[in-house]
Amino acid sequence: QDNGGILGVAGLRTLLSFPAGTGLPGEDGARAALNALVDASLEPDASAVDADLDPRTDLRVRAGEALAAAAASKVDPAVAAATVKTAVPRLCAACDGDAASLALAALARVSGASADARRVAVTTLWPRLGGARRPDPVWTKPLWKDFVDAMAGSVPKTASSGSGSVPGMLQSVALDPSTAAGGGEEDAAARDIAATMRSETAPGAGNDADACRLIRAATAALGDVHQVGVLADAAGEITSGGPCFRAACAAVAGLRVSPGKSTDFPNCENLVRRLVSRAVLPGGDEDDARSATEALSSLIHKLGASGTLGP
Repeated sequence: QDNGGILGVAGLRTLLSFPAGTGLPGEDGARAALNALVDASLEPDASAVDADLDPRTDLRVRAGEALAAAAASKVDPAVAAATVKTAVPRLCAACDGDAASLALAALARVSGASADARRVAVTTLWPRLGGARRPDPVWTKPLWKDFVDAMAGSVPKTASSGSGSVPGMLQSVALDPSTAAGGGEEDAAARDIAATMRSETAPGAGNDADACRLIRAATAALGDVHQVGVLADAAGEITSGGPCFRAACAAVAGLRVSPGKSTDFPNCENLVRRLVSRAVLPGGDEDDARSATEALSSLIHKLGASGTLGP
């Protein structure tokens, strides 16, 4: 990337970080800066095919990080609000086009910095990109894996050297204590994603690895009120020898157990026995064994002290 572009993004980020009344002139100035950053984050670049591209010089990554900083602004609430109202809808709209991969990556960054931005992104993207009720559900589209990465998290090639992995949008939901209560459009979207991925026409029914990642992240994003039901459904699938074993294990691995809620869960001794048997089955499928081990680890970590796993 040219130095001029990098300096331009850095300048816009700085202007957006000033306290209210001391940076850009009014709402129009903030919107213009945010739109310029969105354009930069979606800029096609032939150098992106180069696996050795230094993320520190990738203008699109820097622009996404500048948008995230604006969304998280504490010194000028108007800038944060303008990011949610201006930048996030534009990025969501771009997920239908040729720049979908870049738009999803930028949305993940912005969502990790701002709960308001995340709520708009999560509740807009799922119905926009399509679940099982649409003729073109998201898993039939070229952007499927990018969508899973943006929702469930990944370590992209273009991750900024100082920031490490970028959490997925659903991971950011799970890390927000305020979402434990459940309810609202964001909780409904996570619930619909988890349910849709397990439907018979979705890839989760075939234990697809990306679908399982999405199920795990969506389960963790659900409010406390849904978690007992999730575990009961997953336990039924696993103990009955159902075909969606890995998808059910993904739900168990994603289980969200808030402080003081571990005693709400029913006895899981039969589930534990079944998972142990699949994890150590001689000559068994390696992916099944790995999924069983991850589910067991999750249960022991989250419910081990509750008495629900047996003596």
